[in-house]
Amino acid sequence: MIIAACFALGCFLVVVSLPLGSAGSSTRRVGAFLILIPLAGSILYGTFKVAIQQGDVRFSVSAILGVIVLSVVAYAVLKFRKRMSSSGGQPKRLATKRPYLHQKGRDVMAFIKEQLDRDD
Repeated sequence: MIIAACFALGCFLVVVSLPLGSAGSSTRRVGAFLILIPLAGSILYGTFKVAIQQGDVRFSVSAILGVIVLSVVAYAVLKFRKRMSSSGGQPKRLATKRPYLHQKGRDVMAFIKEQLDRDD
């Protein structure tokens, strides 16, 4: 019953957070977590149950270790892809940023007025 409730709540949170866009990303993450935890638990339980019934615990342990190794390899591939695809220059936000050159004799209000006039 707890597994079904977690799964249902996770599905609900993911669906509700979709229209929110980037504002709902943390809700979507919690929803995905609530979906994956019951699935992972039931898969581990099923693997151990079959292994104990057949008397071959080594198979289930090797299957679980195989999944862990595949997860680590997939994470490493994603990190490598991200590192290779990033551009060599500055990020877009830093490239468009204008430096503030302090000039003697100018006050803050003149600077603010100049910035507001420039944005128009």
